[in-house]
Amino acid sequence: MHSEDRFRKIIEQTRKLFLDDALKRKAAFQLSLEAWENKQMSSSALVERLYQLCHALKGVALTVELPQIHGHTEALLSIIIQHREGNKEDDLDVQLPGWLELWRRLSESLEQSAAWGSA
Repeated sequence: MHSEDRFRKIIEQTRKLFLDDALKRKAAFQLSLEAWENKQMSSSALVERLYQLCHALKGVALTVELPQIHGHTEALLSIIIQHREGNKEDDLDVQLPGWLELWRRLSESLEQSAAWGSA
């Protein structure tokens, strides 16, 4: 096996592991989202969980050649960091629906990538 073939195989195996982990993280965040929707979690706690999720996924997504997932996580992280720097806690509930739309896009990309990877 050539080194390029070995590298490709390693990337494919790592991508599968990444997607398995990402789907577990997605499910955990979905529980947090449901708790927030049921007023059992604050908006700031939900955003912190979203930040942690995106931070965990961002770098590896690019490494395993999933640029769409990387792009979604990068966009969300950028928005969250800008919000933190502005320290506008009172604007959070106004901004959160837009952030959650980006989350839905990220979620769909994860599902599509996982389906594509298992095909």
